[in-house]
Amino acid sequence: MILKLNNIIDNIKSILFIVLGLSIPISVAFSNIIIIALTILWLIEGKFQYKLKEILKNKWMLAIISLVMIYAIGLFWGENDNSIWVIKRVSLLLFFLVLGTFNLEQSTLKRGLICFLTSTMFSAVLAILINFEVIFPLNNYLSIISSHSSLSAFTTYNYHNILLAFSAFICLFILIETKTKFRLLLVLSILIYTYSIFTEDGRAGQLLYIFLFGLYSFKWFKKKPQLFILIITLLLTSNIIFYKYSKVFNDQVNNISEIIKYDILDINNQNKKYEDIRVTHTKHSFNHIKNKPFFGYGTGSYGSILKRTQINNVDEIISFNKAEGGWHDHKKCEIQVFNLTSYSVDYNTQFLGGDFIINDETPYNRFIIRYREIGKEKWIYRRVTNEDILNKGRKIGGLETGKAYEWSIQTLCNNKYNWKSDWIPGPNFISKNVILKHTTPHNNYLYTFFELGLLGLTSMISIFLLQIKSLSNFKKNNFQRILLTLGFMFIMLFDSYLFIFTLVCFYIYFYTIFSNYDFN
Repeated sequence: MILKLNNIIDNIKSILFIVLGLSIPISVAFSNIIIIALTILWLIEGKFQYKLKEILKNKWMLAIISLVMIYAIGLFWGENDNSIWVIKRVSLLLFFLVLGTFNLEQSTLKRGLICFLTSTMFSAVLAILINFEVIFPLNNYLSIISSHSSLSAFTTYNYHNILLAFSAFICLFILIETKTKFRLLLVLSILIYTYSIFTEDGRAGQLLYIFLFGLYSFKWFKKKPQLFILIITLLLTSNIIFYKYSKVFNDQVNNISEIIKYDILDINNQNKKYEDIRVTHTKHSFNHIKNKPFFGYGTGSYGSILKRTQINNVDEIISFNKAEGGWHDHKKCEIQVFNLTSYSVDYNTQFLGGDFIINDETPYNRFIIRYREIGKEKWIYRRVTNEDILNKGRKIGGLETGKAYEWSIQTLCNNKYNWKSDWIPGPNFISKNVILKHTTPHNNYLYTFFELGLLGLTSMISIFLLQIKSLSNFKKNNFQRILLTLGFMFIMLFDSYLFIFTLVCFYIYFYTIFSNYDFN
């Protein structure tokens, strides 16, 4: 009876693990459900003596427990306005222990890997179609899809690009290191991933792609110099091509160049146009860290201290005059839109809103807002509902300080009608600095250093260093396995990705595969 129950549990956890690979790039909610289900199975399965032994044997697991405990203790000091969010996110790291103490078969790991790559390929193709305006963003068809994912497929573009960069690297790894029958499919996958990465917004994913492919090529520097030259040549060629023909990538490179020129090299700020948000947060972080370097300001304190620091030294909140033109009657949708307006509530972000007269029978009509920097070709799209507008408006991102934007709105009918209006333009606006409301400094190392000091920073870094040590013990493909961890450490330079659900799920999932699967 016990043996039969164990077999049932093994089968269920294998199925759930495979499905988790499919869901990570697509749905946060579904991934959450699977994680909860796997954790419950972990508890039902028992074998706690064995699991405790495994945890004690793997020092990186102990480092995870240590970091979570430090974050919990950090609740007892400082301003903890964002503490609940931080604790919820950092607690996800404990899922490492669940998967790390499961005995998963090689076939399960392989199918999970295939499902993940299939899912990211599907999302990459959809993202390409969306960016070429062949189809609308998916949130226009399915309301359950986050509106923040409008220019990618299922998740926010900056997270999506990172998943694609890792997927491209995994495909390259399998292509070169294994005796696979699907070489042509892998080459095609790499090309599609690459195209989607460099025609979609998201600098972190683009930099990660270059980082992974660049480091990977050095493995062959002495062993197979011809392969090294080939990878480097392809990497340089692709970047040149995308810089020339992709406006998105061209803009990203130019923006980075401006940041280096005006924010880093121009020390005296003689030619400063605007200050990049990451530069602003870096300065703010170091100005405070030097005062409390050992224990920091406490869990969840960053946002509240930032707001308090600059509250008396900030530009006015942006306000724009209402658009002229009066009423626009959408009779088929039973709604009238009046005097569209736009306003801002935080740095690098605007809210577009309006005054509506709404028929009670149709409270969930849909709208599409599109906006772009004046002179640029590509529009950025956001889905909006009456509910969004009536509450606080619809948050849009990707705006840069001091730049002029144009925008317009389109009314879509609810499911009762198949109709949409023409695009109605709103007034142009210029984005400028206002109150910084970010709760992290766009750098995971700075974030942990700020809130938990050297104690927390050392604990966090030790997790990855111990994982690298563990992966280096593999006799085969140890360098490629280590690149997974190095890649994640690299992207943490650009945002607090250790607290982003989708990316942490990905890393836990693939660390489990890379630390157990025998690639051949």
